[in-house]
Amino acid sequence: MHSKVVTQPEWAYFELELITEDNRSQGSLFDILTWNRTITSALAQLFGTVGEAVHFDILHHFFADKRQACIVRVQGDYRDKFQAAVAGFQGSLDSLGSEDLQCGIHVVRVSNSMTGVSGPRRF
Repeated sequence: MHSKVVTQPEWAYFELELITEDNRSQGSLFDILTWNRTITSALAQLFGTVGEAVHFDILHHFFADKRQACIVRVQGDYRDKFQAAVAGFQGSLDSLGSEDLQCGIHVVRVSNSMTGVSGPRRF
């Protein structure tokens, strides 16, 4: 009989929220491609070309309570690197035609399971 001990989860899940000055972009929903470009920019800004190579999946994007948000899945090995990159991101939303509109990404929740970021908040 063989046993296997999982020391680190295979995936990490993040709920991310877009933060903009004066909430000027809140009228339009970010699509998955815009989220992808924004997250890739955050990874590249902190880690360069190596950061751009970090694989992530955008599982869901939504607009709720006047906020742009998405749920992202990242390999467990890159959890800390991903969180550092997106939490420290400052950029502009030139893809929406607003070069002067500055934005950041807020990490709302992080979990080792999908339920931890998609279920009801427990605080």
